[in-house]
Amino acid sequence: MAQVGRAYHAVSARFLTPEEGGESMTRYAERHPRTARRLCAYLGRPVDGGAEDYRRAGEVLPFVVLVEDHP
Repeated sequence: MAQVGRAYHAVSARFLTPEEGGESMTRYAERHPRTARRLCAYLGRPVDGGAEDYRRAGEVLPFVVLVEDHP
């Protein structure tokens, strides 16, 4: 169960593959470069700010996607 605002949603979770994690981190870093750099440093994966470095970080960091369950 996940809560968004006052609404609750039944969800399933799955870990992203390393490739999916790399893509996700790269896209996130494009939109939020400062936060992405800080997040990687906090998680012990300092980056140089380049897309390939974020991709490598995303391939080793665990990412989870939540998908809403439909009855």
